[in-house]
Amino acid sequence: TIEIFEKLTCLLHPYMPFITEEIWQALAQRNEGESICRTEFPKGGEINTELLASFDVMFEVVSKIREIRNVKQLSPKIVLPLAIKTNNKARYENIESIIEKLANTETISYVSDKVDGAISFVVKADEFFISLEGEINVEEELETAQKDLEYNLGFKKATEAKLANERFVANAKPELVERERQKLADAESKIKALEERITSLKG
Repeated sequence: TIEIFEKLTCLLHPYMPFITEEIWQALAQRNEGESICRTEFPKGGEINTELLASFDVMFEVVSKIREIRNVKQLSPKIVLPLAIKTNNKARYENIESIIEKLANTETISYVSDKVDGAISFVVKADEFFISLEGEINVEEELETAQKDLEYNLGFKKATEAKLANERFVANAKPELVERERQKLADAESKIKALEERITSLKG
């Protein structure tokens, strides 16, 4: 798995140089001066779509946590508690330690219910919670959740329109159509989670 992640970071490095360098360094013990820039570019082969999807989730989760740090003006040195509400815990088996290292979080915990008073965000169909006592501004969190909801409603509408286009469905590659259907399912899951989050914030 580590070897596959290393190959993925090499493939993505030209497009995302800084974060891929960080991830590559975190994947294994490196010698001083070692860099992803000096590694051999991977050759073609079969793509593990599940690992690729996990890698994509990892990128988004780390980015969201860093965004929260910036907004809340929290030092990167502060270790944050992170809880995940998911029906697919296996998705994180290969990326837990990388998220913990790159986002500087405590050991990830898994919850079955929402964490009261925590900052939350949604990735795919999963909810993530960071508890920051005294740091929660309900109005700000509500505004952010409503903006996210509006965006996802618009995205859902656009994706539905694309899938309703008979010409697109008939002429596009089957995997492309399936990808759009998965995007629609993800958007619907996000919308449901965000609506529940807004209801919770409104009390």
